[in-house]
Amino acid sequence: MVHSNVKGLHRLAWLALAAALTWSGVAHADPLPDWRATDVKGRTVDTKSYRGKVLLMFINSPELKGQMWPITGRLILKYGDHARLEQVTLVDLREAPLTWQAAEQISGTVTEKIAAIHDWNVTHIKALLKEHDKPPIRGLDRKLHVILDWEGGLIQRYPAQDSQKTISIVVIGPQGDLIGAWPGHQLDRAIQAIDATLKTLAD
Repeated sequence: MVHSNVKGLHRLAWLALAAALTWSGVAHADPLPDWRATDVKGRTVDTKSYRGKVLLMFINSPELKGQMWPITGRLILKYGDHARLEQVTLVDLREAPLTWQAAEQISGTVTEKIAAIHDWNVTHIKALLKEHDKPPIRGLDRKLHVILDWEGGLIQRYPAQDSQKTISIVVIGPQGDLIGAWPGHQLDRAIQAIDATLKTLAD
């Protein structure tokens, strides 16, 4: 009975934290719907596999690719190879030109180009860690997933900003529940949410 009460109090405290951190001020205690997709490297991403961890979901568009590196670099230096922190990027292609869609259908050109950006990120993350005397991240390439969302079916599941104008940082908790979501320029607030949620896993 005591154990049950402790678990209940822990849950209430966590829900209060979630309410304080979401941009809407409303806690989303229920798990978000799970989904499976294939990333630009041909690997399956299953959101259910992230249960028990904190998942960072980045939502952007090709026009904003230059804004991702400062966010990624800062998070990599702060968290490194954290065993309880994962990340997935959804690329919004709903506004992509028809020529992009045709090229993708014929030869997979768009996937190929964004996969090359993924490889660039992997190379530069390794260099960044080395420059700051940080240990390398094991299996870095396999930990960074980039998924193309042509119809917006995945992106619409999350409280994203206008992805043509700003990157969204969505933090998802260990039960698959929404902790909060912030535009890219509010990275500090997202980090507060990440730290607080990781702490609940360590307690």
